[in-house]
Amino acid sequence: MLKFWKKSTDSDFVIDRKGVLVRYQGHGREIILPDGIKKIGAGVFSRHSDFGYSDVEKITVPEGVTEIQDNAFCASNITEITLPSTLKKIDERAFIHCRNLKSAVIPDGVREIAGSAFRNSGLEEIHLPKKLEIIGDYAFCDCRNLKKIDFPETYAPVIGNGAFVRCAGLADESGFFILQNRLFAFNEEIYGSTEEVDIPDNVIHIEGALFAHYDRINITMSLNCPSWPVDLYSGNPALAISIIEKPGSTLSFRNEEGTIAAKVILSTEGEEVDVKNDFIVSIHCKESGGFDFASYDRMFSRLERDHNRFETALVRIQYPYELREEMEEQYISYLRENGYHTGCTVIDRGDLKTLSYLEQKKVFDEEVVEELIEYAQKNEKYELLIALLDYQDKAFAEKEVYRELELMDDDAGEDSTEGSAMQEEE
Repeated sequence: MLKFWKKSTDSDFVIDRKGVLVRYQGHGREIILPDGIKKIGAGVFSRHSDFGYSDVEKITVPEGVTEIQDNAFCASNITEITLPSTLKKIDERAFIHCRNLKSAVIPDGVREIAGSAFRNSGLEEIHLPKKLEIIGDYAFCDCRNLKKIDFPETYAPVIGNGAFVRCAGLADESGFFILQNRLFAFNEEIYGSTEEVDIPDNVIHIEGALFAHYDRINITMSLNCPSWPVDLYSGNPALAISIIEKPGSTLSFRNEEGTIAAKVILSTEGEEVDVKNDFIVSIHCKESGGFDFASYDRMFSRLERDHNRFETALVRIQYPYELREEMEEQYISYLRENGYHTGCTVIDRGDLKTLSYLEQKKVFDEEVVEELIEYAQKNEKYELLIALLDYQDKAFAEKEVYRELELMDDDAGEDSTEGSAMQEEE
């Protein structure tokens, strides 16, 4: 059974026999903790603890303290903290949601800053210890005001998943914050665009769902693309998020020459939740590097809306990298069945390149081409009109010659039959 005792000089501090501060019963805004404490206990100054005192603003932690435990200052009003050289570990969520905490000097004795320790805090700058060994998962995630971190110069700590995700203030002049070849943050104001984003080739991993909340973003990266996680909250696919999440967003892949060799689109607008999120889950890369196109292609049959099927097929056949023959035929067959709609959409977009590609794939039959010629003329898309007329001339002229020859043969056959009949009568 836990026993408590109180220092005779200050009954506001409840410390157990192991030296853990388990409760503060006072009302101070500026607190100096008494000597003899070994650890600051879980939830002692937390707003979300039944017994926590969260109104502390400044606190001095004495020498001898080795650990700040889980949620110790969670969502408190703390603005300033002085930490001792004896401190070894800052535990999970110790300073999470401390929005008034602007800076912190972590003593060089600290070996671990655990998961979410400073997540969503108000930190603007922080000094990290020289021999820090571990920065836990999401330790500084969502510290949006963080602009400066003094990293150890000669020591590389193990950095957990999402440790600096969305710390946009840390981005350099490129608009990215890249650490250990991992992309943690993107600053759209520095980069200058939220529609076209080119990921540097040295990035081997993109942390979290970094671009998921941007509408219709096009992200370009190398074919041997960085890896990235697909988050399934509580294992629920209906709550999936990946590198892109908003319908109409695309991933483009450049080859070694810098040419776009492959492209996929997240076209799920109006789909049922399970289809939408299964499609998001399919947007992932192989563990060994490179995008898993086969997994993406398998999702085509799950789409219910014609608009989504059309956009997916249209993009994929134009960039058929690692496209299996049976899937290519499935995509083309769909576009062929909807030839007039396909052509009208391309004409509306003024997309001559796509029109030419569809013509090469023989997506349009003779009747559809005639309708598209009329549509292009009506909408004054003259460049595409010329292309359609040229295609009609080349694709169906030979067919028309054969048709005329067949008619001539039929006429000749009729003349021969009539001549034979006249000879028999004679």
